[in-house]
Amino acid sequence: MKVHILTPGIKSQKSFTFLYPVIFNERRLRNLGISVAYFNTAQEAIFDCDVFVIDIEYFKQMLRGHSQKRDPEKYRRLLETVARRKNEELPLFRRKAAAIILIDSTASSGNIENDYFPYIDLYCKGQLLKDRELYKQSFIRGGRIYCHYYHEKFDIQDNLPEFSLPLSDEEIAKLRIHWNTGLANHSLHKAHFRRLQEFAQWRPFFRYSKVFHTPSKNRPRDICCRIFTHTNNFPTARFQREQVKQLLNHNTSTDMISLSDYFKEMRHSKVSISPFGLGEICYRDYEIFICGSLLFKADMSHLETFPNFYSDGETYRSYQWDLSGFKENLAETLDNYHQYVDVARAGQERYKQFIATEKGYEEFCLHFKRLLNEAINQ
Repeated sequence: MKVHILTPGIKSQKSFTFLYPVIFNERRLRNLGISVAYFNTAQEAIFDCDVFVIDIEYFKQMLRGHSQKRDPEKYRRLLETVARRKNEELPLFRRKAAAIILIDSTASSGNIENDYFPYIDLYCKGQLLKDRELYKQSFIRGGRIYCHYYHEKFDIQDNLPEFSLPLSDEEIAKLRIHWNTGLANHSLHKAHFRRLQEFAQWRPFFRYSKVFHTPSKNRPRDICCRIFTHTNNFPTARFQREQVKQLLNHNTSTDMISLSDYFKEMRHSKVSISPFGLGEICYRDYEIFICGSLLFKADMSHLETFPNFYSDGETYRSYQWDLSGFKENLAETLDNYHQYVDVARAGQERYKQFIATEKGYEEFCLHFKRLLNEAINQ
């Protein structure tokens, strides 16, 4: 099976997290009969394949580095250019390609872009709402259900309100999950590897760190929670982090520190807290697993993702979206940490399975193959 991927490449962070496990597992995919080639322009040869995969960042790359707040007029013109390009190229792709998968690696279970659906067979995200019927509703902040929750419950208003468009049954039927950001490299030295990967473009630099720190009852620090709250124009997205920051005000510092100090602090902490940001899933979650701390995170039971690292009471401890009982739940976890250290171990082991074992690599490859076959059979 020939698979061609149209992507701006690993210089785009979202593309990087999407492409990482594909590049890492190329040999294993070939053993399953899947050959993958990458293109950064829509040349004629790209359509000579069984499945044509479009990375949504291919269309969005010209927006990179530009801000709607800094220069609204320039940003508007860029959006118009992106729209024209989509209108010109998507019908062509549909005519020439046998099966098309769109990869949307934007954060959160929302932010679905309706205008792609007529031209694709599958619309893939790294995470989706378990209850797909909810996509028939319109949510604030581009479809982020938790932002809408804070908007409705606490009357939090965004400076630039943005509502999602409801999906039809036909559109919902095309939704699939590819894989979440956890399958990139999130180790302490990820930045060094990233530079080597960008400049050398050499496959051996696409690797996972095998360094994990064992969860332990004897950690000297109770809590780690280093978060920023400067999500300009989007109070609904930063609300949870602001509330967590206030609740922890007298317990621990939440200010940003260097990456090395941050990893050291997590290695010494019993519990590390990871509020929602622009998405439910955060890089911080994986860093916590690597450091062997217990992940304390807002309830994820509404979400479906692959791999699923989030089983409440098994791989992480949850708190309510409205933060009710947050301090009591956290105190109970710390007071009885000897009972919860196994949750930290299980979270780390589940994460480790997918980035450090052949079983996990095989599971990824089979998941990718199923998506490809579904696109062909649509």
